[in-house]
Amino acid sequence: MSDKRVGDVNVVVVSGRIKDEPEVNKTRNGKQEVRIKLDVGNPGMNNGTFKVGVLVVAYGYTADEILKYGKGDHLLITGKLDLDVVEKDGRKFYNMRVTASDARSLTISIDEGSNGDERSERREEPPKREPKPSSDDDTDLPF
Repeated sequence: MSDKRVGDVNVVVVSGRIKDEPEVNKTRNGKQEVRIKLDVGNPGMNNGTFKVGVLVVAYGYTADEILKYGKGDHLLITGKLDLDVVEKDGRKFYNMRVTASDARSLTISIDEGSNGDERSERREEPPKREPKPSSDDDTDLPF
């Protein structure tokens, strides 16, 4: 009997608020790297007030997107789980991080000049596609 296995899937989706201002660095190859720490709530601990700090690293377009936001903004991050290995004083330290492939704002702001009823996201959303008109005539159905 052959051993058939499904490949591992490494996808992480996390939302939280940016703890400090984004940190911008350059890689050895000159690529821009942005690092943020997200405060992610854990509703099952301490009446929901317990926060976990999640390190998020982004490059390229995703780094540019994250730089549009700052401390306190609520982001939704999609990416993969990676391991940083740091050697210090002859000892190795292992840190988990999320390498972001997408970042979206979840921060809602109240429009200035409104009576407080109008809310809009600070980030532009992609245009919504209008549904195609349907016809009640089902003669073009393939079955």
